[in-house]
Amino acid sequence: MKNEILLQLAQSSLLPADICAEIRHGCTPPISEIVMELLRAVTDAYVMTNADPTSTWHHRRDSRQSVGLAFLLALALERGDEPTLS
Repeated sequence: MKNEILLQLAQSSLLPADICAEIRHGCTPPISEIVMELLRAVTDAYVMTNADPTSTWHHRRDSRQSVGLAFLLALALERGDEPTLS
């Protein structure tokens, strides 16, 4: 299941091309590296959504929740609670 999830993630535009290529070739980077890239992506989306005067309150709330979840995951990794995908 972990490989399927990572392959789906590699198909998205959330990770840089080099990390996606590594995943597609079976050389999965550490989960902590993937989480940091996801954190950058959702933070960028949050900033862009909040700066857009046409975004609705729902868009802003969804964006804020995504950033919060990404930071919680990053903090869990920092504490040493690296998640496992089984």
